[in-house]
Amino acid sequence: MNARRWSLLGCVAVAALVASASSYGVELAAEHKEKLVALDQSLQKVVTLYRDKKTDEMKKLIEEIESGINGLQIANENDGSIGPVLEPFRQRLDAAKKLSEHAAMLATASPVKTPTPGANPAMTTPMPGMPTPSGTMPRPLASGTRPRPGQMPTGAVSFTKDVAPILVAKCEGCHIRGNRGDFSMANFNALAAGTGGTLAVIKPGQGETSIFYEKMSSGEMPPGNNKVSDMELAVIKKWIDEGARYDYPDRMASLLTFAPGMGGGQGGQIARATGNEKVQFMRDIAPILVDNCFDCHGAPNPNDNSDNFGMNKFADLMRGGQSGPVVRAGNPDGSTLIQMLRGTAKGANNEIRPRMPRGGQLTDEDIGKFVTWIAEGAKFDGEDPQMAIDLAVRMAIAKKATHEELMAQRMATAKRNWQMANPDSPAESLETTDFFIIGDIGMVRLEEVKATLEAEKAKIVQSMKLQAGKPLVKGRITVYVFNKGFEHKEFAQVVERRQLSDGILGHWSFNYIDAYACVTASAGPAEEIAPLLDETVLGCYFDSTVDRLPRWFAVGTARNMAAKMHPQSPVTKGWEDSLAAAPAGLTPQSLMGARNLDAGMSAISQAFVKDLMKSPQWASLMGNLGKGANFDGAFAQAFRGQPQQILTQWLSRR
Repeated sequence: MNARRWSLLGCVAVAALVASASSYGVELAAEHKEKLVALDQSLQKVVTLYRDKKTDEMKKLIEEIESGINGLQIANENDGSIGPVLEPFRQRLDAAKKLSEHAAMLATASPVKTPTPGANPAMTTPMPGMPTPSGTMPRPLASGTRPRPGQMPTGAVSFTKDVAPILVAKCEGCHIRGNRGDFSMANFNALAAGTGGTLAVIKPGQGETSIFYEKMSSGEMPPGNNKVSDMELAVIKKWIDEGARYDYPDRMASLLTFAPGMGGGQGGQIARATGNEKVQFMRDIAPILVDNCFDCHGAPNPNDNSDNFGMNKFADLMRGGQSGPVVRAGNPDGSTLIQMLRGTAKGANNEIRPRMPRGGQLTDEDIGKFVTWIAEGAKFDGEDPQMAIDLAVRMAIAKKATHEELMAQRMATAKRNWQMANPDSPAESLETTDFFIIGDIGMVRLEEVKATLEAEKAKIVQSMKLQAGKPLVKGRITVYVFNKGFEHKEFAQVVERRQLSDGILGHWSFNYIDAYACVTASAGPAEEIAPLLDETVLGCYFDSTVDRLPRWFAVGTARNMAAKMHPQSPVTKGWEDSLAAAPAGLTPQSLMGARNLDAGMSAISQAFVKDLMKSPQWASLMGNLGKGANFDGAFAQAFRGQPQQILTQWLSRR
């Protein structure tokens, strides 16, 4: 994991600095703590005032916040204790001022006219392509034109400063904290991926025809009375027209990062652990949640969980559900979570609510762990509060386990997976230092696959200058070899709960606890599937060495290396044919955000990465990744642009 990930997300949970300043080596005076808590509450109130369109109150409150911060700065000059925690509050103040600017723009706009049917009732002047109240069509607004003087941001529109605050204010419940309509804006990657991760809603450079803009300008979205105003629409359109650029190092950062007051209040604070706690979240609490609570509360979209309360991520757990926060740091008896575990929680009518978890009560010992954890401040000792807890648990378990322990676990999992997916096709298996091979192609052919894997591994070690004699992946890689293509698809559907796209003969999965490759065998010798074995084994290796590597990059890099080792293979030729048949309308957003690539996406990824490999910047990218750098940051540093920007340029030349 990249240890710097927390620093990128720190402004999301700035209020936690008050509750846990000691984790930053600072002991705050009681009076300073009280003032910081008051500032935190005021910053949260800014968003409420913005939504209620109370512009004057909002402006006055921001002035009071700034005065309070300046007063604390003066106090810091005397004792120096508070300086380390002030900067995040200033960042939130800047975001609040930006939100205030938007509010002022709306307040000074011309009065709202009665809209025609289908028009956006929040629009004060018709946008391009929208009828005026008289029914006439206005002249199209030129890209970058300001609808009213002084209302459009000067220079280029900033996503983080200009666009994200609008999206948080208008779309937070359904698409930032939720995934309604299978469309998430939890982070920029999710926004760019579009609906279902495949249907792009933003066309960089084409605001007018982007679904994202069309839905808002028509008044269809957002639903209800919280419509996007004329000025806000103009800002969003201008941002898309200018290329829909993203101006923050981490594309996975929550959009809540870019709006003031979004730390979540009492129930949303995230305090950093000091290491001195008796109970640690990742070691003691997270495994209990995953084993006992995730069936009802583990869905990635909080709205898909019971009581709209999700705990897929630590941030979700601290945020709470529709009944409010469930964790109150320092107050276990007052925390709904403890009351639910004990069976003492009361409902709206003072009735006793059902004890949780429904599948069976926790032991007193386990409940005691939760009590101690909350009493100690409900602190977080993981890498990233926005990471799925079950993934974080898997990472922690894999990190602590020995190579041999992971081997045994993966071998047992492989046998169980095969039986689940293909119970009517008995499998045989073989082992090597690096691979556990299981399949239904007969022992003779399985031996051929084993020999081919060992030969290909030697080539990989030599070409990548890896340490000889050391396993490629800790815990070995399971290699599933299917005799028929439908068996391969059945495995994906039963084990991975997804549909495998036509034309995919090999794929892999790595989730720290498990690491496996899947290939469909050919009727000929095992050498014919060598490129598939190379692609999938290399994919597992890359995922095991680079944290959260984008799928398109892993597929493209693995395929290119496999093709270089086997340029005349029918499999390699098939990949080339897939590129020729790939849809021309593929958007960069859909490829960048896809978790599972079809044959066309895989072929384009291979071709794109092949051109990247020819660049002198490739060595810089791979060198930085080898040092543990974040992918987006390493890519931007090497190629002077984000992957989506470079891919957009590449596709335009294709």
